[in-house]
Amino acid sequence: MYYLFILTNMKKFVFIFILMCNSFVIAQSLLTSNVNTSSSSAASISTTLNLTAGNSAIVFCKSGGSDNPTFTVTDNTAGSLNTYTGIGRQQEGTAIGYTEFFYITNIVTGGTPATVSCNFSPNEAFISIIAEQWTPFFTIDASLTGSAVAGVFPQTLTTSTYSTTHANELIFLCTAVSISTTFVVGAFDVVTAGNLVSNTGVACETGILTSTQTTKTATISCTSSNGGRTWSYGVASFQYTPAVILHPNAQVIQE
Repeated sequence: MYYLFILTNMKKFVFIFILMCNSFVIAQSLLTSNVNTSSSSAASISTTLNLTAGNSAIVFCKSGGSDNPTFTVTDNTAGSLNTYTGIGRQQEGTAIGYTEFFYITNIVTGGTPATVSCNFSPNEAFISIIAEQWTPFFTIDASLTGSAVAGVFPQTLTTSTYSTTHANELIFLCTAVSISTTFVVGAFDVVTAGNLVSNTGVACETGILTSTQTTKTATISCTSSNGGRTWSYGVASFQYTPAVILHPNAQVIQE
């Protein structure tokens, strides 16, 4: 899609700007991240992030119970204006636990630091939270949840397939497995170098896709030899949304 901006000043000079939205790329950057885990039963687990209005954040929540808890994510910023959206709970395995991936695409109220919480109803034990703040803000494109039994050693999770609408999307794979392990960054098809945020039994890896994806998979591995465990995961990809500020005398023609 193309947008043509024509700006005329008082001296009748005409300036023309053409923005090709589908190829307008600004690299997304990880600003802050934190992880917290606990084996105690509680209604929530929290961590801190230095949230800034206009940025984005993702939160991955894990519970250890098999009672199908309700998950929500909140923070303690003024006015409780930040709304976190989940892509759906996923059970890790029979009688093991649940996970859910949450995101907010445009932080309304910042806080330095802000306390971000995964909340569980009923109370849960063996709980975890991963929280990350990213800039610039983005809109969600594709998402999926699932579970799979990884190979015996090294354990490698391969997700079900996903497709994206645009190139240069930021993609996340967050996962949990009920063992103490060290995670190893896996791969997204046709992806630039990403990062890995992890702790005992939970991890989130990211990358920036270099092309539009059709029926592709993602992987992540861990070093444990306790093979045959079931992993739960959430995958979500986000498109960068540029903000365009127009002069009052500008005319916009969409083609």
